[in-house]
Amino acid sequence: MGVGGTLLGAGICDRKAIGIDLNPAYIDAYKRAASEIGVPEFQCVEGDCLEVLGDNKKMEELLSGDEISLVLIDPPYGNMMSREKTGADIKVYGNVATPFTDSDKDFGNLELDIFLIG
Repeated sequence: MGVGGTLLGAGICDRKAIGIDLNPAYIDAYKRAASEIGVPEFQCVEGDCLEVLGDNKKMEELLSGDEISLVLIDPPYGNMMSREKTGADIKVYGNVATPFTDSDKDFGNLELDIFLIG
């Protein structure tokens, strides 16, 4: 889900959406953005997207009888956020890793070869 750009776009286009993210800070960022630009705030779930999508009871609860026409999963860019910064990024972020979460369920913490198999 990240900061909710896809959810914001769905709101602008008068579509329905549900967001799932491991990190509650990103859910909060999305909610602030939705409020700021005046679009509907959609349901958000804190958790592992694969576990949520695979949980029939949870999905029935989230969908309330509606059908899904698209599942969009936008994983992080491998583990690059978990590495020290280089080049121009050092000036902006310093030479420290800035992973999205420290969860072992976060795709952004996987080594590339494991991520690609996943």
